[in-house]
Amino acid sequence: MPDLHSHFNNMGFDTSMYASSWFLTLFTTSLPIEIANRIMDCFLVEGMEFIFRVAMSILQQARVELLRLDMEGMLKYFQRDIRERFENDADLLFAVANKVHLNARRMRK
Repeated sequence: MPDLHSHFNNMGFDTSMYASSWFLTLFTTSLPIEIANRIMDCFLVEGMEFIFRVAMSILQQARVELLRLDMEGMLKYFQRDIRERFENDADLLFAVANKVHLNARRMRK
């Protein structure tokens, strides 16, 4: 998602502005509790890599929407809209997360 990365950089939108809460709360403050519980179950089985895959799944599925937004819109999206966006798409969120392949060496950086 180089285009999304560039968009975030151009807007001065740092990863910590949205992802910190994901990793610190395992998505319990961002997604419906039923989804967060499923994420927790998978995290306990698969480890931290699964959390990164869920994050990538969210970004992949929200990519088109995020590319249209300015800084204020992206903040609103990650603070409020994300919960509604995935409320009815939990199965898709997990299906995409399970297809995400991460480079273990790059993750260690």
